[in-house]
Amino acid sequence: MGREVKHSKYSDLDRKILLHFFTNLDKRVFIAKNMHPEIWAFLQAQYSRSKEGLRERFLKTLKKDEDTYGKLCLAAENNALDKIELIRAEEKAQLFLSKWGKKYGHGSIIEGAVVGIGIEDISIMEAKIIEDNRLSSFTEKSTRYVNFGHGRFSVPDEIIGSDYEQEYIDTIRYLIESYTRLNEMVLSHLKKKIPYDETGDIKAWERAVRARCFDAIRYVLPAGMKTSLGWTVNARELEHAITKFLSHPWPEIRKLGREILEESEKILKVSLEFAEPNKYMISTNRIMQDIVNGFAKAHGVSEFENDIQSDVELVNISNDAENVLLSTIMYRYNERGMSYNECYKVIKDMRRKDKERLFDEFMKRLGPYDTPMRELEHVYLTFDIVIDFGAWRDLQRHRMCTQTKQRLTAKYGYSIPQDIIDTSYEAEQIYKNAMEKAGALSIKLSKHYPEASALIIPLGYKMRYLVTMNLRELYYEGKLRTSPQSHESYRNIVLKMCELAKQKMPLLMKYIKLNFDREALGRLKQEQQALS
Repeated sequence: MGREVKHSKYSDLDRKILLHFFTNLDKRVFIAKNMHPEIWAFLQAQYSRSKEGLRERFLKTLKKDEDTYGKLCLAAENNALDKIELIRAEEKAQLFLSKWGKKYGHGSIIEGAVVGIGIEDISIMEAKIIEDNRLSSFTEKSTRYVNFGHGRFSVPDEIIGSDYEQEYIDTIRYLIESYTRLNEMVLSHLKKKIPYDETGDIKAWERAVRARCFDAIRYVLPAGMKTSLGWTVNARELEHAITKFLSHPWPEIRKLGREILEESEKILKVSLEFAEPNKYMISTNRIMQDIVNGFAKAHGVSEFENDIQSDVELVNISNDAENVLLSTIMYRYNERGMSYNECYKVIKDMRRKDKERLFDEFMKRLGPYDTPMRELEHVYLTFDIVIDFGAWRDLQRHRMCTQTKQRLTAKYGYSIPQDIIDTSYEAEQIYKNAMEKAGALSIKLSKHYPEASALIIPLGYKMRYLVTMNLRELYYEGKLRTSPQSHESYRNIVLKMCELAKQKMPLLMKYIKLNFDREALGRLKQEQQALS
């Protein structure tokens, strides 16, 4: 049993004060509360250079400011600690972070300052650019559970006052009207196709049917529709993200970056000092398109043709992946101090049945909710994927992957959800007319406003992106994204990814858990659990 921390040295008032900011005084594990994020970052950073415990250091910091400490003692006596602000402690923390985090280059210490950011009334496209930050947690308004027929959409500044402004507005309104009409038609069709089973919960059935309907009609929503998101991020990652936003080629993102910086600095007073436009990013983004297109033309690459041979291609995989992974397993568990090269030589010479046994013993005890151990991360795969923008929005959440996407355009055409086709000929025509109208305007806009032109494009249009992931991530993505409640579009993509990987390394893909079942209402079980 772990050693308990002595706290007899604390007076009764000190104990009351400390318990307002920490969950306990006598255990080796405790949680901070009611504390400014930069104060926590300051306290956490001092672990590296102090013999004292964090709670002791915090109390010592408070006592150095007699005025604040006196107010805290008085508040503790009157059970009013929640009314005291630690202004001096914040200033001390900010001075420390500014000096050591910035002046002396110890940027990691500001990672201890974590903030929650709410961002509302932004376009879906802007949300996707914000969410292209790996070390963060995001929750965005869902097109599966929320009716987007509200009519709120973004009009980029560069479109306002241009010859295309009214056509842009009229087209988005047409898309929203189509969404609303399809909502009624597809929902009515699904309720007839999948009638309520009186043995179940009618509310769960209604929610599941509505979710399937929204999954189909979301395809007609433009990327310029307004949405909202919550963002939890540490100060170091936030500083990097804001720098990217301020350096972005699209004015709307630069404007949003300035707004995020302005609000964040109200809390993180010193942690974002270097969040500013980056000359390297700006100049590189400005010239690379011309350089790359020049090389392509010089090598005889023709103009774009919508001739997609396959929507999923496995374009790269770790060399000798099987032996590499088995060598890392041996490397971890051997007690002879073997180097990687020694392990690799043993594995290379090993009989086939012994290789299979080694991998089986490593993987066969996986339970339904287990994640394979990290040795699988030594094997990498890269896929080139053509996918509708709506489905990519879901797969983008796998931020452990390295993703490179091309600009969203109308060049690759669009998908037509089967539920819209099955609803009626009229529903299919409403959908096609809306998609064609939006695609035609996007092509016109792209000649003058390449970034803003993407906002008129509906989620059903296809795009191309490159994704590199390790084998452990593929195991996770394969299990999660092939479940019955998954959207059919990305589910089919992930199944193809796994099949291609299995062809290249059948042994290493042996234990991946894929779900090939089809359920009429994939969300029904989850809705029943939510209501139980």
